Amino acid sequence: MVNSTLFNTGVISPFPAQLSNLTSLSILELVNGQLGGSLPYLPQLTELDVSRSFDLHIDLTKMFNQQWPKLQRLWMSHTKVTGQILDMISHVPVLVSLDASGCSIQETLSSILANLSQLKFLDTSSNSITGTLSNCLKNLQNLWYFGISSNSIEGSISIIPLVNELNLAELDTSSNIKLIVVIDDHSNVYPNSKLKRLRLTSTGLKGSPNFICNLTGLVELDLSHSNLTGTIPSCLFKLKYLNELHLGNNMLSGNLPLPPQNLSTIDISNNKLSGEISIETGKRLSNAKIILLYGNELSGSIPFSIYPTESDGGILDLSSKRLNRSIRTNIFPGSTLASLNLGANNLTGIVPKELEFAKDLQILLLNDNHLEGTINFISGLHNLEYLNLGNNNFGGSIPTALGSIQGLNVLSLRSNKLYGPIPEEILYLQELCVLDLSLNNLSGHIPSRLGNLSGLTIKALATRRADPITIHHHLVHVCYALGIFFF
Repeated sequence: MVNSTLFNTGVISPFPAQLSNLTSLSILELVNGQLGGSLPYLPQLTELDVSRSFDLHIDLTKMFNQQWPKLQRLWMSHTKVTGQILDMISHVPVLVSLDASGCSIQETLSSILANLSQLKFLDTSSNSITGTLSNCLKNLQNLWYFGISSNSIEGSISIIPLVNELNLAELDTSSNIKLIVVIDDHSNVYPNSKLKRLRLTSTGLKGSPNFICNLTGLVELDLSHSNLTGTIPSCLFKLKYLNELHLGNNMLSGNLPLPPQNLSTIDISNNKLSGEISIETGKRLSNAKIILLYGNELSGSIPFSIYPTESDGGILDLSSKRLNRSIRTNIFPGSTLASLNLGANNLTGIVPKELEFAKDLQILLLNDNHLEGTINFISGLHNLEYLNLGNNNFGGSIPTALGSIQGLNVLSLRSNKLYGPIPEEILYLQELCVLDLSLNNLSGHIPSRLGNLSGLTIKALATRRADPITIHHHLVHVCYALGIFFF
């Protein structure tokens, strides 16, 4: 048996026809390869991976006009594919794993699933596949992974029989906006420890999600953008293996239940959760790497215990308009917190000194509060890329140490009570794209070489009023890639 793996060399070359002479070649992997042309007939292969080979052309009709009697795994995601999967099905009799995601395939789901009852892994996400799910999956008893996200699947599917009757470990029907996932409240889900990941985001969900509480092996759950209403089922947080929970952009209300201790990601943003975050809830949440609770109606103080303690970065977003009192934190020396958004609240007092321990911070958004004191706490945050302290009551001068934050892309200190000159050290910020120092009490000269900052596209300085709408749209554009929205 010969296993050949060809990595990206940066040079586009025609596919080496000599490979067809390697009669013992059984596994061929072109990892992000830059080979052009088309594949020769390689009937001896058991595994073929041409994923992200952007210059390779897979013609399913031509390539599979002969039998590939040994091929068990075919992965061709994000590769140029023409023809239809239907054309190849009868010529790959032992195929058990197929990844055709992101291949611009235009086909009906029923034709893809015909005569593929032996499949164990199927990913056809991010294509233009149409049709319905009903009656398509009943014969796929061996299937443990099924990904059909970001297509044009429509109609309705009853989720409970799907979970009860198949042996799925992962199911992803996300982003099929015409698909309705029906939960029959009169049907029971059998206790199921096989299903590990369930992603139903951006599908119409009808019925109560309480059935999920019987999915005892669940590791990841994504029901974001699913029109959920009512309260979060408390039993959901008793799933002991649950590691990722995405419930954002629904209409969930009530208090935040006490979460399990082993969550790494929790996103319940843009709902209608209310009440205070208890110290115990904060402590549980601090075990997560990503905590997104913004856009709710949470009130009271921010528990000092909530800040992520993960050793590999951390993201905390509590922008919600109603949190108040002073900022308290248990950030410790060596913290790897990477992103902190407490903007758009009613926070008061000074920024705690412990924030200086967050040396890995890349994003710090404290805008639109009532914070006061100096901004000297930023002096040691050398990894900042996005800093927004606008619309507060900060006073004192702009620290000269600002110039040492040389990766800074966005700096907004607008509408505070800062005074004194604009430090010349600001010229060291060669990566700066947006600068807003307007609506302060700054004096003196604007550094003459400020215009030499080649990346600077928006300047709003002390001597003129900034256009807040323009600033807002540019900040959103700059930060869009990180999913950060802080106004």
